[in-house]
Amino acid sequence: MEYFIMSKSTDPKVIGPKYPQCEKMCGEERGEYYYPAPWSVWNIPSEGELKVLPKVDCFELKYHAKVTDLISAIQLSASSVMLISERFYNLLMNFNCMRSVVFESKVMHRQKSHPFRFLYFPEYHEHFIDFKKSRFYLGNATGSWYYNINIERFEEYKKEQGKREQQNDIARKKVGEKMEFITLLELYLDESKIDMDLFRLLGPMLAFIVSQRLKDAIESQGLTGMKFTPAQGFKRHVMDFSVTPPRKIE
Repeated sequence: MEYFIMSKSTDPKVIGPKYPQCEKMCGEERGEYYYPAPWSVWNIPSEGELKVLPKVDCFELKYHAKVTDLISAIQLSASSVMLISERFYNLLMNFNCMRSVVFESKVMHRQKSHPFRFLYFPEYHEHFIDFKKSRFYLGNATGSWYYNINIERFEEYKKEQGKREQQNDIARKKVGEKMEFITLLELYLDESKIDMDLFRLLGPMLAFIVSQRLKDAIESQGLTGMKFTPAQGFKRHVMDFSVTPPRKIE
């Protein structure tokens, strides 16, 4: 079965004139939403069980934005969440999706309320990557390239990732010290291991992945707000700024 990266649409014809569609929580201008609070959307983790239930009951869309089934919101920085319509949520319930924590929510647009669901996904699925076929590089926090790194197995990846985490902990305490992150340059999935229609990647690449059959169902029901890119062989656009002029890494 084929798999696709599902990302939020940036097409003005789909979402309205500007991305993202949402930039504030309901009541924010009246001081009713406090972002530094433990329950804030800013403090939602990228993985693991929730220690504090987030306040995600109401999101306010820009006036000229369009209401879609998957909403882009600047305040949702965590790679572990989705804000989706009721009909998108009901569709997902018919498929084998990764575990989620579900909150009732709503989207306000031009004083009209739309029922939505806010989903938090505590788990990720790096073991679905075909490490032998995929290509990796070491880069900084902005994705700039340092050098390629050869990884052939999931266990190798976890070992190398552990090394970088230790080095980065030290680098954070030293001014000017360079931090390194293992990042995917070219993605291949091991389809023999995949048993889900919706899962996500974290470490070397942030992505939601859907199966062909879920993609087809989303499109047949006319759901909006998302775009799909084939996952197998997906290449990141990476530039090497150590040379003049900068060159694209192939």
